[in-house]
Amino acid sequence: MNQENLEKLENERLVEGYFKKYKKYLQSFEKSLVSKAMDLTEHHLIQLGKQLDQWDVYTQICEANGSLNNLGELPKVALDVITATMSNSILPVIASTQTIESQKSIIYFKNLRADTTRGNLTAGDKIVDPRTGLVTPVGYASNLIENEEGATTVAGQVDYAFTVAAKPLRSQFLKVTFSGSNDIYGEDVGPRGADQDLGVILGNGLSGTVRYSTGAVSIKLATDPGAGEKIYVTYQMNLEEATDIPKITSFLDQTSIEAKAYALKAVVGMFQQFALRKQFGESALDEMTMDLTREINAEIGGEFIRNYYAQAVGTTEFDLTIPSGAAYSEEQHRRAYALRMADAEAKMVQNAGRGTIKVMIVGREHAAVVRGLEGFKLLSDGNSLGAHIFGTYKGITYIRVPEQALLDSKAGVGVYTGASALESAGVYAPFMPLTVTQLAPEKVNPLMDQKAAATMAGVKVVVPQYATRFNIVQS
Repeated sequence: MNQENLEKLENERLVEGYFKKYKKYLQSFEKSLVSKAMDLTEHHLIQLGKQLDQWDVYTQICEANGSLNNLGELPKVALDVITATMSNSILPVIASTQTIESQKSIIYFKNLRADTTRGNLTAGDKIVDPRTGLVTPVGYASNLIENEEGATTVAGQVDYAFTVAAKPLRSQFLKVTFSGSNDIYGEDVGPRGADQDLGVILGNGLSGTVRYSTGAVSIKLATDPGAGEKIYVTYQMNLEEATDIPKITSFLDQTSIEAKAYALKAVVGMFQQFALRKQFGESALDEMTMDLTREINAEIGGEFIRNYYAQAVGTTEFDLTIPSGAAYSEEQHRRAYALRMADAEAKMVQNAGRGTIKVMIVGREHAAVVRGLEGFKLLSDGNSLGAHIFGTYKGITYIRVPEQALLDSKAGVGVYTGASALESAGVYAPFMPLTVTQLAPEKVNPLMDQKAAATMAGVKVVVPQYATRFNIVQS
């Protein structure tokens, strides 16, 4: 069984295990806003399960040092907080999630490498690297080798011997050509004696033999051509009798990441608590919890947005102004938005060798233009604070950024996030799960209570070539 199938079985096993352990939370995630904005995969469910596991580890640590009771009611709501955070956050939409086991860790992305020297590739060359683009193999998988240089003529010499690079050879498929004259050529006509491994080369102006198993070629020219002419051979390798065939390796490239600590607290007075509970029940205190988690996630998401836009490769623009004298309406003009976005996507493919715009992170005016396009599906209820999931257009998820200081109102950046965790412009690497403390007295003022939220996570743009700017302008 190959590595890909083994990984698939392992992922299926993990998902099945997490469904048994956290069924309620995974089912909630599958029905979340994030699931409407993107196609959830086994990877997303596994990463949620790992973060829920991290909370279990945290409670075990508290239990071991005798501080579990200090958590109060928190263990009953912590898993809900983690799930709700991932279900409504922009983080799983704009970046790959790779849960890490230590504060300084390694995160991965996928590349493809040639392990054989053949054709236009040398062993060790990267065929696919999103940071440098791709190299299309030539004469690598194919058994046909064209115009391989065999020898250079020397004045006064008519006999030449050389060995071709790829062997063994197929019988009757070798051709010999000569740089000095198109009239000098030869072909392998197959064995002419008892030795079936030795082919005979016949033609015009030359003759010779070829040993199929070793690739040894002997040529005799009819006349002395002088110095500096090239003898070329075109032939087919016998792949069925070869000791091996050309090899490529799909491997994980890696980069380091460090988890940072994020922490916030919120304070509420005893009298205000009484009034809120009297008027709204416990919901106001729950809202405090969500405010804390939302603001921490907003800061992490903001880091991604700034870094994506700053490091994105290439800029494409869509001009809102209708050209002077154009005989079409504003609505018709704005349909060209999709065409310019296709141009932006083409730049991404040029830079990374693959990819497609799966997510657009846009300022508020840019979002307004997309909102008016036919086919746009609104997902936001207008209640969200900060950067949020806005909707989808032509299969692309839009993140709207209301704050001008974070992203210019007309700006946008297209991002590729593949179905695999190993193909994404950026990586969100949670280490310590987002944790919220129970309500506790604030030391400075005994009439005030406080709640705190904290997490540790790494944020990194690993393949900036998977991001490209797409801005709206108005000339």
